[in-house]
Amino acid sequence: MEDYQSSSGESFPFLELPPELILRVCDYLDSFTVINILSKVCLFLSDLANDELIWKTRIRKRWPRKRYPAVQTNNIDWKDACISRESEYRKWANPAEHMQRKDIHFGICIDVAHITKNDHLIIGLRNHTLYNFKISDIPMACSSNGVAQDGENHSIYVNDISSKTTFQKFAHEGWIWAICSDESKLCSGGWDAKIKLWEYSGEEISSYKCGSAVLCSSMMGNEILAGTFNKTLFKIDSRGKEPIASQKIHARAVLCMQQTKRWIITSSESKIINIIDRNTLKTINTAKIPAGYPGCMSLVGNTMYIGSNLGAIYIYSFDEQLGCLAYIETIENGHEKTVRSVRQTLGCIVTASKDSMCKIWEPSGTPSVIHTLSSTKEKDEICTMDYRNDKLVMGTGEGTLSLFRLKQTNT
Repeated sequence: MEDYQSSSGESFPFLELPPELILRVCDYLDSFTVINILSKVCLFLSDLANDELIWKTRIRKRWPRKRYPAVQTNNIDWKDACISRESEYRKWANPAEHMQRKDIHFGICIDVAHITKNDHLIIGLRNHTLYNFKISDIPMACSSNGVAQDGENHSIYVNDISSKTTFQKFAHEGWIWAICSDESKLCSGGWDAKIKLWEYSGEEISSYKCGSAVLCSSMMGNEILAGTFNKTLFKIDSRGKEPIASQKIHARAVLCMQQTKRWIITSSESKIINIIDRNTLKTINTAKIPAGYPGCMSLVGNTMYIGSNLGAIYIYSFDEQLGCLAYIETIENGHEKTVRSVRQTLGCIVTASKDSMCKIWEPSGTPSVIHTLSSTKEKDEICTMDYRNDKLVMGTGEGTLSLFRLKQTNT
């Protein structure tokens, strides 16, 4: 590595510094740079950058007196965790500097918006229309150098970008209420009691009858799960023509679900959370939140966030071996109205509510709010939100879709 010269003109090898001083220098660099760039200089720096204890300690120094992760686990990559925490905090503590916003006006309620792993934005409208955009094709408000400037117009109408859609289809004979996806297929569920499977091009692959309005869905491999208004869970093999199994699992409508390789977790207006064996569709365990009923859930690893109809946000731990939930804590000062969506990463928690607010939280115990976003109009309820791949989207009851993504930098 290059020798550096002091002010007196004397040179010294950087790598001959004591490790604690090298670490001190690294404190002035972001963790991504140290882990992915500096580590490639030599074996010594590679060993230093791959020491998990260094990144665990760095997180605790930068966010002292905060329990991280919110649910304790031994299954965490501290390098990834540190990169994610620093990245999420940097962009959301000052979104005006790091994020671009585009408001797209559809003029009708947006019931569901979903970001796919391959960066498509799928939107379901109250008029039964399904849109598919490639996010990179949506023009963001920016000046000629590609960087958004304060005071620029961030709003457009959907007709202004209709040519950018991969497809726009009258997809269901009822409201579109649920969307999920994998790398090759899209799945939509609606109040016409149908689950439909689509190619990304818009070609319909198959349609399945579920007997009642589909309120939530999830995909894993060839298997599709659908929760319905008539309290029933359907299991569908996407290679077949009919659902392969169904089971009445709640006393009221199935509102949301999460799944793992062994379990399906569902919630209902009956206030009960069911943990279901995915092979037999039998309920193995149940749980209940302290107040109200769960309206949305997010499960990553052993950490479950639950948003309630009363605006509260709860943290639970999930035991994959036993298939059970354990209450950890309630996040104070959540929302004033129903929480419609919750998402989590290693670096932040995102919640959206009918109170017109979308909050980005620290991913720790007793978390603080990093930043609060709001809909474009006062009291315009947020109906749906998704966050993936550094992109956040939220849709409102009056038909405005707000898209946030990282600003383009000069090259």
